[in-house]
Amino acid sequence: MREVQGHSRDSIQFFCLDEMVPNDSFFRVVDTFVDSIDLNKLGYKDKQRKSNAGRPAYSTKALIKLFICGYRLSIRSGRKLEEVCKFDVRFKWLLNSTTPDANTINDFRKNNTSLLKDVFYELNRNLKKMNLLSLNSLSQDG
Repeated sequence: MREVQGHSRDSIQFFCLDEMVPNDSFFRVVDTFVDSIDLNKLGYKDKQRKSNAGRPAYSTKALIKLFICGYRLSIRSGRKLEEVCKFDVRFKWLLNSTTPDANTINDFRKNNTSLLKDVFYELNRNLKKMNLLSLNSLSQDG
């Protein structure tokens, strides 16, 4: 009986991340949305670094994209978000193959709570305008 063999695990394979994320993926919607918003209008002030020493900071927009897609998939833990950034192709595509660690993710959430709320409100407003979100029902847990 014949079996599907696949490729050897230790062979070199070339692929494009862009081809691995479907065109109608929620990740593409989030990517386009976050790139189009003006963070300054939402009250975000970019902090100036005191020196050029150390590693460069992650993009604010990249971390916002991470939170939106993570929350959409019910991933709220910084450690779990770090983990999916390492192995999930969609997150690799979204963050251009960067992997922020859990401390970076949690510090960003802690330091930018109001910005994240404003971005989520703006996302909901845009989804409502496009008739992709309906606020007709109410549910309560607990």
